Amino acid sequence: MRKLYIVISVLFLMLFSFCTYEPLPSPETPKFYETLNIPLVNVDYGFSELVDTLGNILSDTTNDYIYFKFEGDIDTTTLTKEIFIVPSRMSFSFSQSFEELDESAFNLNMSYTEEFKLSEALDLPLPAPTDIVLDSLPRMTLFDVHKGFKVFDKYGIPYFKRVDYITIGSGNLTTTITNQLGVAIDSVLIDIIDNTGDTVYHAFFERIEAGNTVTKGGGNNLAGVRISDSVYFAIAATVAGTDGESYTIPAGTDPSASLMVELSVNDVESVTGIPKPFSIAFENALPRSKNTIIRAVIAQTATNPSDTNFISLRFDNSTDINFLCRLSFLNFFDENGYVTFSDTVHANLSSLSSIRIDGDTLRNPDGMSVVDSILVGAFFELLPNTDDSLVTIKVGSGAGSIDVNFFISDILLSEIVGFFNLYFDIPPMVIKNIPEGFDFIEFKYAYLVVTIYNEIQTQTYLDMQLSGYKEGKVAAEVMTADTIKKATDHKPIAESEIKVNLAPIFNILPDSIRVTGTAYIPSNDTSRLQVGKSFWGKYNVEVPFVVKIRPVTFIPVKSTVLEPVDETTRDKINSGLVSASLFYNVSNGCPLSGTLQLLFSNYDYFPLDSLPEHLDSGFIWIGDSLFAETDTGLCYIDIDTLISLRLPPALIDEVDGSILQPGVESQEAPFDTTKVRLLVKDITHYIRPRIHLDSTTSYVRISEDNKIGILSLLSITIDTRNVIQEQQEQ
Repeated sequence: MRKLYIVISVLFLMLFSFCTYEPLPSPETPKFYETLNIPLVNVDYGFSELVDTLGNILSDTTNDYIYFKFEGDIDTTTLTKEIFIVPSRMSFSFSQSFEELDESAFNLNMSYTEEFKLSEALDLPLPAPTDIVLDSLPRMTLFDVHKGFKVFDKYGIPYFKRVDYITIGSGNLTTTITNQLGVAIDSVLIDIIDNTGDTVYHAFFERIEAGNTVTKGGGNNLAGVRISDSVYFAIAATVAGTDGESYTIPAGTDPSASLMVELSVNDVESVTGIPKPFSIAFENALPRSKNTIIRAVIAQTATNPSDTNFISLRFDNSTDINFLCRLSFLNFFDENGYVTFSDTVHANLSSLSSIRIDGDTLRNPDGMSVVDSILVGAFFELLPNTDDSLVTIKVGSGAGSIDVNFFISDILLSEIVGFFNLYFDIPPMVIKNIPEGFDFIEFKYAYLVVTIYNEIQTQTYLDMQLSGYKEGKVAAEVMTADTIKKATDHKPIAESEIKVNLAPIFNILPDSIRVTGTAYIPSNDTSRLQVGKSFWGKYNVEVPFVVKIRPVTFIPVKSTVLEPVDETTRDKINSGLVSASLFYNVSNGCPLSGTLQLLFSNYDYFPLDSLPEHLDSGFIWIGDSLFAETDTGLCYIDIDTLISLRLPPALIDEVDGSILQPGVESQEAPFDTTKVRLLVKDITHYIRPRIHLDSTTSYVRISEDNKIGILSLLSITIDTRNVIQEQQEQ
């Protein structure tokens, strides 16, 4: 039996040793993946933002382009045979009367009444049907009045900053007291005091017997009295009483007393106070003339003739006041500005003066409008007496006036702008408000179209010089010559159009373009010159955006704001991030090529590059790091790139450079998971593209419809097991 067991064991071992063991494959681990999609950018950057009607940038939808446009008028030019003489010989004057200062400015007539009734003082039901007998009538206060009155507004009188007082010429102040009390009134005191403390009126009545009426004052007692802007009444009176004797009130009576103060002013002699300067502006039309003067230089006359180039002045002062007079002739300019005259005009005197205007300039203050009147500004300062700061002006018909008389002689000119002869300059035109920021552009066309309307019956040649000025650059010039068509009896106004390509000037993007020129009437042409005939016109500048460009990089001004993801999503991404992809669709609807970088940052600021001169104020580079200066210190700005790609080329019309079909590209690109973790931080991010446009070798047409569209989506794959595990561990 033992042997059998051994044999079976050996056989079993031999059998086992000849078998091969194949283990079962381990079960496949399930994947718990989840995809999160985060929209990043969906925006169009259109060239329509270039259109700015206030900035003279418009859109022509018919011809499909954006363009600059400027327009304006050309001043009228008139011919005259007396081109160098202004036959002004004329006299004119002005007068300032002080008689407007009269009594109407003052409240000088007033009446004030106080009444006393025994019924009110003793609280008795009077009048009574029968006599009332009192044991006695006590001594009591009749009047105790303290009251102020405004006489005039000391700051509202013409020619004065402040009036200190007026002097009365004639007037009366009367006081009337009526005693119907049946007993005497004693110790009646009346004072009228002005606000300077001076007593204007004083009256005292020792005793007024019962039944009497007493009046005091009158007789022109206010003549020569000075009154300030307000007065103060102080009135006191006492009922004498019966001194213990009985007092009978007759039936049907109410014993009373009254006091009336009347102020009556017939005229004010003068007003005294701190004077206020006054000014007058006036003009006098020049004699009718066929000339058109915009600006002229008055000739130097070697002999100072008495009939040419002078202004004479006569001052007549019939007041009691000295004046400092300053005259400004607003059409005449010397090296210091307006031609002026200054002198002291003494009281009750007349004086004569004259001014030479040789070498001065005749023009209006604005320097552009037609001189058709002589403009004068006069300033008068009232001078106080010596060692005083006050001025006294009489009131009424005796106040007087200050009169100024002018005479302007004929004016001989040496240089004229606006007059025209056989040779004459056309009025210069200045074209301004040209938009900035297009230095990288070369325009193909920039046309100036000048339209001239001419009613002068002569052939006229026109030489024009157009100059563009830009700070830091050499001026660019374009010269042109053309002909202004001749008017005829059958065509009284001839229209001419002159067209000039300003592209050489416009391509420096000048701060201004100045157009000057000379008109010439040739002597070999039969001409019919007529006094008063003119030519005028208008100009129009149109610059279509048919351009070549040099390489340029720009960043749009508006950001796409990416708000922080919610905390749950952020935790899922940070715990289970596996991979990320960026899906994007780019549409290039402009006739330009280049590259696009999609940038993101923790701060809404994106400089073009790391050059300090390209930074706005409040931002600094420290090494390779950008910081913003804030109230709490420096804030680090982290700018990174989401993706960089070439703009898909659009299909362009080879003839006119316009867009036939936009270029479109849609792609998926792996996205760095490190940047994913930056994007899902608990902060707001800002996204903007940085667009670099390549130079062009041919002209392309920019229209309002051109745009670059960007649509992008961040797709994130996360492993939810890691999320679950982290939650379990927590």
